[in-house]
Amino acid sequence: MVGDDLPEDYCLNALVPVPDEVVRAGYECEGAEWCSNFWGVTDDVYMQVCRHNGYTREGKPVINYRFNTPEGSPTVWFRTVAKQFPHLEFEVTCFATNKNFQI
Repeated sequence: MVGDDLPEDYCLNALVPVPDEVVRAGYECEGAEWCSNFWGVTDDVYMQVCRHNGYTREGKPVINYRFNTPEGSPTVWFRTVAKQFPHLEFEVTCFATNKNFQI
């Protein structure tokens, strides 16, 4: 649960951490529900996180992160993080590999 195999700065848990009491209760009892409510997905990011630096057409610096989640975009997590960093702009693009999954 919660990106145990990833560097801490490349996981959802780094900026919106799972409370200790939820971790102690366990993933099956409380963890999956907490993650769904506070991240928008039931588990942390999976696989390798890719980071790309660049600039917009207007010359603004931009950093792109690409990662996989168990289901769709962690929209709730992005909304929380956007409030933590109001000076940043976020643009989220989600690609579903499961054609039956609705975003």
